[in-house]
Amino acid sequence: MANQTNWYGQKVMANVRKISLRKLRRVGRLVANKVKQNIAVPGPAPSKPGEYPHKQTGNLQAHIDYRMNLAEEAVEVISGAVDPETGAPYSIYLELKSESRGGRPYLTRTLKEMTESGEIQAAFDKA
Repeated sequence: MANQTNWYGQKVMANVRKISLRKLRRVGRLVANKVKQNIAVPGPAPSKPGEYPHKQTGNLQAHIDYRMNLAEEAVEVISGAVDPETGAPYSIYLELKSESRGGRPYLTRTLKEMTESGEIQAAFDKA
């Protein structure tokens, strides 16, 4: 009796992609929720430059979300700047201005903290 080898490469790769996208979606949701949590400190006093922005109206917090980029097989955490008509167009200034010019980065800071603490890797490794 001859041994026969069956190659299931396409099925395996499709399954790996499906699992990876599910894990990326989980990470995107986790990061977006953490950003919302980090900017939930109520005002009325504004935060100091370099700190997370304090919640003034809740508009910025309401416009934090994530989306899947299937073409790139990536997840993107987005803020109100994506849709300036309905979002929080000032969010880009808070994120990208230097501290000395009043910047209050909230996306990159959250991502850095979560990466350094291992939260992102743990979420991705979770079955």
